[in-house]
Amino acid sequence: RELLWILVSAEPQLTEDQKVQHVISTFSDITILKQVQENLRTSEQLYRTIAHNFPNGTIFLFDRDLRYLVADGQGLAHLHLCREALEGHRLSEVLSTEIYTSTEPLYQTALAGNERVEEVQYQDQTYLVRAVPIRNEEGEVILGMIVSQNITEQKQAELALKQVNLHLAEVNQQLEQSVKELEQRHRESAIMNDMIEFLQACHRLEEAFGPISEFLKLLFPSCAGTILLSNQNANQVESIATFGELAASELNLAFDECWALRRGQIHLAQGSQPGLFCHHVDCHPLPTASICIPTLVQGQAFGLFYLRTQQVEGLSKGQQQLAQTVAEQISLGLSNLQLREELRNQSIRDALTGLFNRRYLKEFLVREFQRSQRSGQPLGVIMVDIDHFKQFNDNFGHEAGDVVLQEVARFLQRQVRLSDIACRYGGEEMTIILPEISLEKVKAKAEELCQGIRQLQLSYQGKDLGQITASFGVACFPQQGSSPEEVLKKADEALYQAKHQGRNQVVSA
Repeated sequence: RELLWILVSAEPQLTEDQKVQHVISTFSDITILKQVQENLRTSEQLYRTIAHNFPNGTIFLFDRDLRYLVADGQGLAHLHLCREALEGHRLSEVLSTEIYTSTEPLYQTALAGNERVEEVQYQDQTYLVRAVPIRNEEGEVILGMIVSQNITEQKQAELALKQVNLHLAEVNQQLEQSVKELEQRHRESAIMNDMIEFLQACHRLEEAFGPISEFLKLLFPSCAGTILLSNQNANQVESIATFGELAASELNLAFDECWALRRGQIHLAQGSQPGLFCHHVDCHPLPTASICIPTLVQGQAFGLFYLRTQQVEGLSKGQQQLAQTVAEQISLGLSNLQLREELRNQSIRDALTGLFNRRYLKEFLVREFQRSQRSGQPLGVIMVDIDHFKQFNDNFGHEAGDVVLQEVARFLQRQVRLSDIACRYGGEEMTIILPEISLEKVKAKAEELCQGIRQLQLSYQGKDLGQITASFGVACFPQQGSSPEEVLKKADEALYQAKHQGRNQVVSA
């Protein structure tokens, strides 16, 4: 059974003397109105409860005339507003023109049936404002609601967190860069160690040139450069190891063409100051940067490390430091190798003639003999003895005899192949070892040398030393012997026979 609400009104009808003549009564069914009022009271209580328990927030409930029905919440104090001063009043009556103008669209959005969320700045505070429509059971918008929450602390925390994240990102980027640099330094150190090991393993200076070029390519992939060694006789430095594309002027240069060699210190030139580039730098096109690093050994110019790049960024500090380290290590390695080579030459070469000595002759002969046995190739030996050498000493003095020995030795060195060696066997006797050559060719070579010595014209202190001749003995493995000693002996016997037969001739064993 439904409960009905009836609104009853009674209006008396009076006579002229003000007496009640009769009463007119009306009865209206207001059940629906009472339900709406009850729902409104329930909604208001609900919204007030929500607002009261909404931290730092405020709820405004308003009707279609933009009249506040509910204004409640702990956030009212932050807004410097009073509930009693708002409820029952229109927005335009309680808000300043500036605030009304900026907030009225939010209210209209809710009454239009749409939701809208905005961040609003008010008195150095940040508020998150949400406009929400309130609908009846039929879906019609009957009221609007504004929910406002102070999010200043949250925004400040977000900003602080963002700054922290930015800082962490910067730190991470720096760490990543540091890791990359450490990895690069480790890679460079590994390459440097390999290069140093190669330099230490080389026996001759020339052996180091190729490996140096390959290692420099790995250390400076975006550059071109060269290692130059000093030639004091020509007052210049000459390229011995290059990488990248360089002009001819950059490969061999006079001391005066390089500021580093002139000043005796590192010289760095940048494209921003083109007038500071050395004279030897190729300017077509002009590099973005170049560095010249002179290397000194015991105060003397040993060489130069020249590096250039066309990269826009030029040469970084790291590349400059690496170039200095490379120059020092290569200079040290090459000077040590040069010293070792000089010491070795002193131990295996004859001081007077520059020919290999007898000790090295025996080592070389055994090694080449074993190689000939493995390959089946012949091995030739020529014994040479200067004729009547004692007469040079007796007639012109021992120094003149030394000149004869030196000039004959130089002649022999010029005539032999790179694979051959010329040695001083003892006194005025010399020996030539010729790998992989037949007996006929060995004999022909000896004839050629014999004729060449006859054509030498020597003088000492302005005195003509006369014609010089030599006798030759030739032997070859395997025809004249099955061991190094036997072949050498056969050649010596052939030499003795040549001298016995009148000298100035070639005799084959």
